[in-house]
Amino acid sequence: MSRARYASGSSSPAQRASQFAVTSLEHLCMLDIYSDPQTQRHTSIICTLGPASNSIEILRQLIEKGMNIARMNFSHGSHEYHKETIANVREVAVEQNKSIAIALDTKGPEIRTGLLKGVGNGMVGSERVVGVRADRPKWS
Repeated sequence: MSRARYASGSSSPAQRASQFAVTSLEHLCMLDIYSDPQTQRHTSIICTLGPASNSIEILRQLIEKGMNIARMNFSHGSHEYHKETIANVREVAVEQNKSIAIALDTKGPEIRTGLLKGVGNGMVGSERVVGVRADRPKWS
């Protein structure tokens, strides 16, 4: 019997047939010992992709080793770079018949003050101090 690989979450035809066995012994005899075991992980392996790991060859290796979530940090890189990386992840996932989630880590909140008086580019010099005050809510 060949060691055929089946899609994630599915099993070989012999494994599926064994579920209809009447006795425990019949069930065990019908199992295909050469097929990969069907497992369900309760954890995820998240890999943050960057310039050193976004090639198809490296992604192939990461997925073979268990990566199931590809994370991209949108604080760095251009839209074109991330588009190419997502396309590479999807291509390898289809090629290996795996389901790979894509996590996009966007920038967190920032305080945007606009242009400051006396500074043409909106940057605060090291000799200046900027105070930020949040008014207390009326209910506290």
